Amino acid sequence: MEENEEQRWETIVYTAKEGIATILLNRPRSLNALDRQMFLELRKALRRAAALAKRNLYKELSLDIRSALEVEAAAQKECLSSNGLPKDPALTKKGTDE
Repeated sequence: MEENEEQRWETIVYTAKEGIATILLNRPRSLNALDRQMFLELRKALRRAAALAKRNLYKELSLDIRSALEVEAAAQKECLSSNGLPKDPALTKKGTDE
């Protein structure tokens, strides 16, 4: 297992880079409803993230779980904040940028 890695399965994409393990849910036709296949793949991805943390490759390992639908919609609306997460419209003023 390398420090930076990407693993694609049928229903999710797992990446680990610079101390952040990202799990991208990718079942858009079912709105990312959890099924047996996704559950098994999530378990594999979480085990990979735990193994990275256990091997002390990073002082701190963050876990980021996102939906492919969420990421795509946010990108289309150009409403991503500087950290790549969707902005909360209730917290931002009209016409201002983070």
